[in-house]
Amino acid sequence: MSVLLGIELHGNCIRLQAVDRKGTRLALLEEPVSVPFERWWGTHPDERVRSVRALLQHALQEGHIRPASIAAIGFSCEPSLVLVDAEMEPIPPRALDWQHLDPSDSSPEQVLRNTLARFPSILRGLHSVMDLQDWLRYRWTGAVATSSTFAWHSGLSSHSSPAQRFDPVALQQVGLESGQLPPLMPGPHRVGTLQEDLVTDTGLPRGTWVCAGTSPRAARLWLAAEPTPGQGIVLLEPGGATLWRVGEAPDAGASCEEVIPAPYGDHWYHREAIEVADPERVVRIARDLSNIGIRVCTIAPGLFATPMLMGLPESAREALGASIPFPSRLGDPPEYAALARSIIENPMLNGETIRIDGALRMPPKG
Repeated sequence: MSVLLGIELHGNCIRLQAVDRKGTRLALLEEPVSVPFERWWGTHPDERVRSVRALLQHALQEGHIRPASIAAIGFSCEPSLVLVDAEMEPIPPRALDWQHLDPSDSSPEQVLRNTLARFPSILRGLHSVMDLQDWLRYRWTGAVATSSTFAWHSGLSSHSSPAQRFDPVALQQVGLESGQLPPLMPGPHRVGTLQEDLVTDTGLPRGTWVCAGTSPRAARLWLAAEPTPGQGIVLLEPGGATLWRVGEAPDAGASCEEVIPAPYGDHWYHREAIEVADPERVVRIARDLSNIGIRVCTIAPGLFATPMLMGLPESAREALGASIPFPSRLGDPPEYAALARSIIENPMLNGETIRIDGALRMPPKG
C-alpha cells in the first residue's frame, strides 16, 4: 500500500498520519512537545527538525509504518516565521530578542515587520524568509520553497494578488527584495526528494518526495497514477464523484478547489465534473464519464446485519426485520456483496440505482 505520510505540527504535539489511495486518514503516532507550536518563537527551528526526525525514526523502528509504503511526505504546521542568514542557517530566536514577544502580538506579519525595522543589519544579510514547514522541507531535501499560505500569514501577499507571486508593495514596505524570499508554490506541489543522510538513517526509499501540505484529495490524485496529459482520474468522495483531468497550468487566481498541481513536472489536475451521488443524478454522472469508459451505478441498501445493528438487543433486531415486507429479516452482507459483483460483471449496467432492501418503505421524516 502506498501512502502519503503527513507530519502535522499543531497545538502541543507532533502527529504522524498516513493518507491512503482512498483518502482515509490513518493515525499512526503522536508525541507532545514542551513548547506549543503556536509559540513558534520560543524554540530554535532546528530543535523542531530534530524532534520530527526522531519521531519518524521511532515510528519506523517500532513498525508503525513500513518504509517501503511511503510514497511521499507532507508537512503542515502552525503559522510561524524563520529568518535565514547568508550561510543558510536559521537566525536563533534569542539573537532576535524573540523570547520577550507578547503572545497577543506575535503574528508572523507583525514580528517580521518589527524585527526588520529593529535590526536593519539583519535585513542586509538576510538570505531568506520562511516558515517552519519550509525550513523542515529544506533540511530534508535541500530545496527552498514556500506556499501562498505563508505569504498571507507573513503579510507579504494579499488575496487580490495572484497566488503565484508575492505582493511587490508589501515587500517594499518591509524593505525586502524578491530575491530574499523562496519561490512561491501555487499549491501542494512536490518540493524535492529526501537527502541521502535521511535515506540512510530511516530506511525510506531513495527518491521519496517531500511535498507541501497533507491534503487527502491531492494525495489521492498523486498516488493514483503517473500524471500524463489528457489522463482522467475519478475520485469517489463523501460529497459525490469528482472527475479530474491532467492538463496545463491554469490561469492566475484559479481556485485550489478546481485545480491541483501534479507532484512534479508542469502538469495540473483540473476538475471537470462533480455531481452529488443521489439516484436522480446517477445517469448524468454516467454520461459525463462515458467518454473515458467508466460505468456508474449506485446501491441503495436497506437494513443489513452490520456490526452496529448486530450490537442491538435481539428484540430490536427482530422488530427491524419484521418491518421489511419480504423477506422479513435483516439483509446478510454476502447478499450485498453479490449485488456489487453482479454490477461489476454485467457490462450493460450503467446509470442505475439498484435497491436491495426487501421493498422496505422508510417512515416519513419529521
